[in-house]
Amino acid sequence: MNVKMFEVRDRRTMIPVIAVRLGHHYDEAYISQETQSEIWLSYQLGFGKGAKKQTEHVMLATTNDRMHWQPYEWNDRTLQAAHDYIRRHFDQLSSGEVVDVEYIMGETDKPKQSERFEYRPR
Repeated sequence: MNVKMFEVRDRRTMIPVIAVRLGHHYDEAYISQETQSEIWLSYQLGFGKGAKKQTEHVMLATTNDRMHWQPYEWNDRTLQAAHDYIRRHFDQLSSGEVVDVEYIMGETDKPKQSERFEYRPR
């Protein structure tokens, strides 16, 4: 498994999320007992047989106890678009990066910066 955190931005919206990609990219000559267990358990959960197939799945969780494996389950423009983008670009994204839905959808010319640069404590 690989875990990253992202700042999802949209119109007047900032949602911190945790993304977990199942499976492993590993040297097949050596697979640890822990990795073998995770691969087997992920298979039992229905996420495909083998680590390579399992890497297609990304779980996205928000701070309000919502978690989904499939982007379309969100029933929410912002999280659905962000989840799909994160799933397709997981390896290219760095933990902590901003995922700007308006930019992804071509509604703005440049991506938003992190809200942490805009926040001013009182």
